Amino acid sequence: MVKIMVVGASGSLGQLICKEIIRIFDKPFELIVTDYKETRGELFASSLKHKYTFFKKLDINNEEEIHKTIVNLDLVIVAIEQKHPMVQEKCIEKQIMCIDVTPYQPFVDMVLMLNSKCENNQVASIVMSGFLPGLSGLMIKEGIRGFQEVEEVNLGFLQSTNAKVGVTGIVDMLSIVSGPVDLNNQIIKGFSFKKRMQFYKKDKQSNVRLIHHAEQKHLKENLKINNLRYWTAWDQPIFNKAISLFNKTGFINFITQAQYKHTLSKFVKHNPRKSENAYLTVEIKGKSNNVKHSKLLQLVTPSDYYTTAMITAALSNILLKHNLSGARFPFQITNLDNILRTIKSDKIQLNIRDI
Repeated sequence: MVKIMVVGASGSLGQLICKEIIRIFDKPFELIVTDYKETRGELFASSLKHKYTFFKKLDINNEEEIHKTIVNLDLVIVAIEQKHPMVQEKCIEKQIMCIDVTPYQPFVDMVLMLNSKCENNQVASIVMSGFLPGLSGLMIKEGIRGFQEVEEVNLGFLQSTNAKVGVTGIVDMLSIVSGPVDLNNQIIKGFSFKKRMQFYKKDKQSNVRLIHHAEQKHLKENLKINNLRYWTAWDQPIFNKAISLFNKTGFINFITQAQYKHTLSKFVKHNPRKSENAYLTVEIKGKSNNVKHSKLLQLVTPSDYYTTAMITAALSNILLKHNLSGARFPFQITNLDNILRTIKSDKIQLNIRDI
């Protein structure tokens, strides 16, 4: 029986990943959920009501616990932020496949540096699993298929102010939008330069703002895209203006500091009765058969965090069926059709058309 461990299983995202694994996998498997708090972890494990779910205590900052706990497994999913990839290092040593959801470049770079060890031990370690990054890269890979020359790619992410992403999700995105961006070889503040984009089943185009995302670099290098830009905004114009102001004044860096993280939860509330739809749009311009050609991919999903869980569970299913090795990104191990087919959900709607 396949054995899967979810590290950080009691967190907002970890819980969703566990539930999606149970929904997606069609063969018996053993699920090990971990938490550094025993009572909380045991309660969550029992709440899943899955016959082969067990709890193990694990503190990711405790190297000895990692050494003792990560054994006799087929796959480890890391749904919690690490300062150093100790979980990945142990997985490589034990020839256990690993999937991580962390979007930050410094951490991703540390995992990529383990690539030769992964290949030598014939094991795969996947980074940047999720909605954005993750599904975004798969959409771009699908979009440029058939182009003989790609001139420009724009990816837009329209977020919901009602998204149930937890404090960590809020801080992650605020940290991303506050970073500097390169606009025509000029460095400007992120979330300041605007563009209008059309999102799935939206009557009007929406203003989105230019950001830098760590995924861009790897897509540019691996898919040979020179001009790739990422844009984002929330579905409430007044919220976008506030974030832009906070970024200009530097206040955004203040509120994302560790000691103020939980203050954010008092101001960003989730209403379960209201929509938290998230949208991705990819615009591609280039040439096909020596003729100028443009393509549009539009996707809507009921929740970006929920979709990150679905993508991660689906990648787990795909990874366990193939003998892959190396430190890899989702777009390097599968394609958009395969991931959506594995997810088996009509909640994600996709539209692809020429424009």
